[in-house]
Amino acid sequence: MKNILLLFMALFVLTANAQESKTITVEGVDYNVIPMVTAKALVDGSSNLKFSFATNRESDVYAIDFGNGELQTVSVKNKNISAKVYISNVALGEGNITIYANEDVAYFGLTENNTVRDLDLSKLTNVEVINVAKTAVSSVDVSKATKLTSFTFKNSKLTSLDLRNNTALTDNGLYVNDNELKSLILPANNSLTTISCQNNNLEELDLTSSTKLQYLTARENKLKYLDLSHCPELITITVNDNILDSINMTNVDKATTVILKNNNISKIIGMKTDGITTKLNVENNKLSFTSIPDYPVNITKAKNFTYAPQAPYEVVSKITSSEYVLDLTSQLYAKGILESDATTSFSFVKEDGSALVKGTDYFVIAPGKFNFLSANANIHGVLENEAYPLFTSDNAFVTTSFNVTEGVVTNIVDMCDSAADGKIYTLQGIQIDEISAPGIYIKNGKKYIVK
Repeated sequence: MKNILLLFMALFVLTANAQESKTITVEGVDYNVIPMVTAKALVDGSSNLKFSFATNRESDVYAIDFGNGELQTVSVKNKNISAKVYISNVALGEGNITIYANEDVAYFGLTENNTVRDLDLSKLTNVEVINVAKTAVSSVDVSKATKLTSFTFKNSKLTSLDLRNNTALTDNGLYVNDNELKSLILPANNSLTTISCQNNNLEELDLTSSTKLQYLTARENKLKYLDLSHCPELITITVNDNILDSINMTNVDKATTVILKNNNISKIIGMKTDGITTKLNVENNKLSFTSIPDYPVNITKAKNFTYAPQAPYEVVSKITSSEYVLDLTSQLYAKGILESDATTSFSFVKEDGSALVKGTDYFVIAPGKFNFLSANANIHGVLENEAYPLFTSDNAFVTTSFNVTEGVVTNIVDMCDSAADGKIYTLQGIQIDEISAPGIYIKNGKKYIVK
């Protein structure tokens, strides 16, 4: 019974294909073709649809019904995937388009401004190259196109793309720019050298299996984290304008161009800059003196190392009686473009732009540690270091704003207890490392006036 059922199904499929197939005669040669691609397009009478094809046969023919029941045909007599032929027209009738061909379509293309809303490529099992652009297509199935070496589907409305079966994708590349992709699944152990998926809605991108990847363009997405540690062949990395807070660049030693600007990056893991010769841009992130990448010593032009501005360095928003010392010691030293560490200078500015006075408004408790003596609102620190000269004026490296409330000094030392300890104290009983401003100080129980 089972065998009879299978036989019946096979006969049904053969009958259906026979009914759908057409015979087209070109120069005395008959070609049997079947519907290989269907599409649905908006009929507006003006938007041109341009399809292109190539074959791996010695000769072949393609025919398109643009919706009016009539066939436009074109033949090709060149067994070369680069020898493309074209058929174009506007959508007609109800906009139901059918493309007739044989199963050996090697190249399929749809370009120019068009109004295609649906596109069924599921029968293109032998296609090697797909090149589609400027459509309103939101989904496409290429799971059976196991010979696919290059896939381009740009300026459309794809929301997801599953390429896990397309293991033949190689150095011809993957280009899915300017869609609405939220999900992109790459084939395991792929040989892709180029992935371009910019201007989508991707929140994650798994490149674990892309070990031969050389060129990555994934800018203008919603990526929060990116692991490039499995991509040691990377040469160009362009992932700016995401929401990355960290990126793993361990093993990425061959990169010459790295664009990470306009993210939320506070940590770059394992980055080496010796190989960067063209450009390194990390501006508009959350990096600090201790997390900005090392100066790329082999870069051809110093101006192509861009790191300023950065988001304000985050500090406490309110200095209270239990937390009166502002500790910026982590930013005290930086190497940057220099051969050795340079010391950071610190200043503090009020909301109106006027500077706080050292010794009157604040004390230096120790290098990089500060105590504030008077109440002020919306203060921010300004950090300057010759290691990073681009942090100037509008691009200054600053802290987030904080408020100082009255009565912040509570950790007071009894002057009697400090009679002979050799340490220096203010009149408020605050210990300081050195005298940095005029005033009255206590040392070994004695009062000193510094003018």
